Amino acid sequence: MHPVGYRVFDGRCSLVRHESNAMQTLATPPGDTASVYDYGHTVARKFAPVVVVDQQPAWLWARHRDTISGWKLADKPFSQDLQRLFPVDWSVL
Repeated sequence: MHPVGYRVFDGRCSLVRHESNAMQTLATPPGDTASVYDYGHTVARKFAPVVVVDQQPAWLWARHRDTISGWKLADKPFSQDLQRLFPVDWSVL
């Protein structure tokens, strides 16, 4: 899994570390039918060993005004470095 990424909301961002996020994949041996849909991402460690790929930012967690969880703190404006790292349409974030 990739534990580090950016939360983005309303034209701003915050670097975050999330040890149980959904930015993960599951490698299974031949014949095993398990997939990432067989468990919730917050309990992945109970289902299979979790390996951290690296510590570099690897994802954007785009938030919106109606988010149920309320997690939308974003304290810095988007930098050019961040925009180069993730080639998305930044005008919608």
